[in-house]
Amino acid sequence: MRTDAPVALAALALCCGAPCAAAAGPLGIDMGAPLARFAHEATATVGLYRISPPAPPERPFETVLVVATRDEGVCAVIMVTPRRSFDGGGAGAKAIFAHTERVLSHEYGTAIRRDRLAPASVLKEPSDYAAALAAGQRELRADWGTLATPVISGEVAAVRLEARAPDADTTYVRLTYQFRNYDRCRATIDAVAQARRLLGR
Repeated sequence: MRTDAPVALAALALCCGAPCAAAAGPLGIDMGAPLARFAHEATATVGLYRISPPAPPERPFETVLVVATRDEGVCAVIMVTPRRSFDGGGAGAKAIFAHTERVLSHEYGTAIRRDRLAPASVLKEPSDYAAALAAGQRELRADWGTLATPVISGEVAAVRLEARAPDADTTYVRLTYQFRNYDRCRATIDAVAQARRLLGR
């Protein structure tokens, strides 16, 4: 697996213009960047924010979010495609997944790919693809590196591409870049979330 390609190169096919190519992180977002640097709004999930990135992602990716804390700054960048209706068979999600996987594999090498249906699942028909994803009985994902054994150069330790479905008829694709400070960030977020649960918030 290649370890010498700058992170920005893999983002070239997923963002537009020279600013993205010149930046250390995907879409011009660096590890540890303070949240205040971007126009942002909080989501319902602790530590997750929707932002306007320095460089926009290339279609079909549209929404950009970051995982961030006050002390660590940004620790992950997430790009999400619009939700695709009438995709119960998953053709749309699988096409986007395959194209994006090829782009990333060109820079990072072959991914660890998981494309499987749970043995006990009854959602076996081709038309059940989204339903199985939504039920957590099907998995389609590709991983490059891990936080424990990073193989991505620069500030990014791991990249994950995955197909998702909120229901039996709708799909989307999510691409996540985890920076090397993600574990510290995650520990803080988990502690805050637990405190809120204890306080009943």
